[in-house]
Amino acid sequence: MSFLTPSSHETSTVTTATFADLDTDAVNAYIEARLRRLPTHIQPADIAVRLGLVVASGPRQTPTVCALYLFGVAPQWFLPQLTLGCVRIAGLTLTDPVVARADLEGPLPSLVTRATQFVSEYTLGSSQTMPKQDSNRSEYDPALLQEVLVNALVHRDLRSPGRTLLRLFDDRLEVWNPGGFPQPIDDVEHFAEEGGISLPRNPFVALGAQTLGLGEQLGRGLPKIHHAVRDLAATGPIFRVSKEDVCVTLPSGLSLLSGPGRVAFQN
Repeated sequence: MSFLTPSSHETSTVTTATFADLDTDAVNAYIEARLRRLPTHIQPADIAVRLGLVVASGPRQTPTVCALYLFGVAPQWFLPQLTLGCVRIAGLTLTDPVVARADLEGPLPSLVTRATQFVSEYTLGSSQTMPKQDSNRSEYDPALLQEVLVNALVHRDLRSPGRTLLRLFDDRLEVWNPGGFPQPIDDVEHFAEEGGISLPRNPFVALGAQTLGLGEQLGRGLPKIHHAVRDLAATGPIFRVSKEDVCVTLPSGLSLLSGPGRVAFQN
């Protein structure tokens, strides 16, 4: 299996956008956080360029895809593929009835927060759908769900017109994103269980997510998912990977049976 190398598309400019389309408070806080880690001779005015947030052409600073994704006021106005589609299906297949859907817009941190809220609303723990005696249980651990969402959103192919999708069924949750794993990974099943390699498709987006507390860049993402699911559910997570996409399936915590979970990997 061949994989795609990291893309420079994240640092391409969005010519119809201006710096006013960014949340300046969030950008300034990010730059301040990065300044503490960078050499002192770098001028603050150059930081946004160095971090892949803008491209300067004379007095004009044009935001990049990365900047809008992380800090845009309304990034989907310019990049509609950055919408996160969420759907709750009453059943086990895509042809079963749709209970609820949400097309989430906003910068990446907001997408993670609102998608987590969507899952919480339509799974065990929701007062609308679950018995009162089960209100302290959870089908999907919030930290685990965040890990899956951040992986999908950070490592998606930003050139693809496809949206990241979260599909919530009665027995499982699926998160699909366009863009396969970057290379080189010889044994992907072993990587899913053991980790140790950090190869972000979008290095500047990944750096931003890490600085914002949404990622580590330590190669622990998939192993954390595997071990957390193994402790929560009867079956392990399923990682379906191709050159074009990745889909992570988490079994519902309600599927707890006897015996440990196991990673199931599908090419």
